[in-house]
Amino acid sequence: MKFRNLFNSLNFKYFITISLILSIIFTLIFYFFYNLQKKRLLDLVHQKAEVVVDQIILTRKWLSDMQGVFVIKKDGIEPNQYLQKPEISCGDTTLVLKDPAIVTKELSEYSKTRTLYSFRLTSEHIINPANAPDHVEKKALKLFKDKNIDQYSTIETINNRKVFRLLKPLYVDNSCLGCHFYQGYSLGELRGCFSIFIPMDKVISDIEKMKLHFLIAGIFIILFTTILIYFVNYFLTIKPITSLTNTLIRFKENMNTEINFLKRDDEIGNLQRNFISMAERIKQNYHLMEDEIKKATSELKKKDKAKTDFLATISHELRTPLTTIQGGIEYLFKVTKRDENIEFLTIVDNNLKNLILMVNNLLDIAKIELGKLELNLEPVNIKELVQDALIFFKGYSSQKNISIKYENPFDYTIKIDKNRINQVLINIIHNAIKYSPENKDIIIQMSKSQTFFTLTVSNNTYSEISIQDVGKFFIKYKYFATGSQKGSGIGLATAKAIMEAHKGDIKVKIIDKQKISFELIFRGIYD
Repeated sequence: MKFRNLFNSLNFKYFITISLILSIIFTLIFYFFYNLQKKRLLDLVHQKAEVVVDQIILTRKWLSDMQGVFVIKKDGIEPNQYLQKPEISCGDTTLVLKDPAIVTKELSEYSKTRTLYSFRLTSEHIINPANAPDHVEKKALKLFKDKNIDQYSTIETINNRKVFRLLKPLYVDNSCLGCHFYQGYSLGELRGCFSIFIPMDKVISDIEKMKLHFLIAGIFIILFTTILIYFVNYFLTIKPITSLTNTLIRFKENMNTEINFLKRDDEIGNLQRNFISMAERIKQNYHLMEDEIKKATSELKKKDKAKTDFLATISHELRTPLTTIQGGIEYLFKVTKRDENIEFLTIVDNNLKNLILMVNNLLDIAKIELGKLELNLEPVNIKELVQDALIFFKGYSSQKNISIKYENPFDYTIKIDKNRINQVLINIIHNAIKYSPENKDIIIQMSKSQTFFTLTVSNNTYSEISIQDVGKFFIKYKYFATGSQKGSGIGLATAKAIMEAHKGDIKVKIIDKQKISFELIFRGIYD
């Protein structure tokens, strides 16, 4: 998570962006200057080769003008067999003629021993087979002849060594005709070319060193510049923004957070000043809203208390006459003999029970909202409590031809408020009968585990029940209807509040499209 936050931070993104930009810029710059320096070194080699070639050609021209030079014959000095008069005698001394070609060759061999450079002459009309042109010289001679260029250069590998090779054309002049007239040359004609080889070991070594120096310098400059820009940006931008962000977080948690003011006239300073101004306006609006909410809450509490007091009073006032009426109906049941009258009394009795149940629920809702609901806990056998509640609904269930099946009941004692839980059972069973179609069954089951005891009431419904409908069941005064039956949610809201007071709960499960169950769950209140 820390690495992810690091990668997503503005500081990291800025660092990576600057590093990439600087890397690209400095790479291009160093590449340009590297090639510039490399070209400069190669140009120096080229210039050196031109100077040497010019010197050798000048020396050769002087030798041609002089028709060669004579040297004293010694061991190792042999006359040139291709010359008409390769040697002459001068008294007791024999002089050997060194023509320009021989002198050029011997100078080349001599320079090789000093590891400076080497050179050679070649021609398309050779006298000595050793001077035959190689493939580079053939190419250069063709270019000299066809395109009339004044030189040709290349870099090639000879004996695993890099050498710079410069070739220049040689044209026939008057001094050349003195020795080569018999070969059919004419004045100004291309006779051959001069080829010089300059070793490039030192130049290549210098280029590699230069490349390494450029690379090290580039890496150092990029790192130094990136780090410098990073810290400058951190202290001028990132750090103030981070501080402002932390202030925003603290302000969100506590609007009385002190905001440290930075004396800056740039964009960061403007941002902070705007934030301070916004924070002040938020504080003012918050306090205004807080006062309004307090005032509205106080008024709502007064109205709610008045409503609750009214419900408690009216429910209490209704209870006495209803109880009196119920007593009168019970007396009439005892003295009435005619079946027709008993049928009418049963209808009146069922509706009176519904009315008493509603009044009791309203009274309990009022007590719950006022925080005056008291529990009188005592050990109660749940099996017997359910059986007593079912007697209450014999008449109501028979009107709709509904059968209530109490499956596999067993004795189980729980410490509860008997009257309150009985009220819960009456509400749940009453709703099950009310919202069930005629000729259906209501199933009541008991189950227990190590941690809780559950009483389940399952019934069918007139129409399909959705999850959204289930969420409305326990909202008091929330109108709900299924089929032709309507409900206000008061009974279920009261039942849920009573179960929660017993540290239990009520859950609704959708068994089928038109079948649901209510689970009364008891926890932590056993003997």
